[in-house]
Amino acid sequence: MANQESLLERLAQDNNMSVEEMHKQLEKRLVAGLNDPNPKHRAQWERIPCVGERATVEEWLEYVVKRIYEEEREDLLREYLI
Repeated sequence: MANQESLLERLAQDNNMSVEEMHKQLEKRLVAGLNDPNPKHRAQWERIPCVGERATVEEWLEYVVKRIYEEEREDLLREYLI
């Protein structure tokens, strides 16, 4: 995905943190989701396509952006990618 870096940079900027801190925060959320005690919630995170055992932050971002476009909700990204 060409805009992963700019999306991550924008998310970091909007949250007043470095890109590294934003990446760590997203990583924590990803791990928490994969370990959610609710099997329904956990299954949602497990559906994220990935190359390894679990999705990376970059794979998660790509998945989310793809889903947003599939659901024709590009408006949700407009402020981050323009």
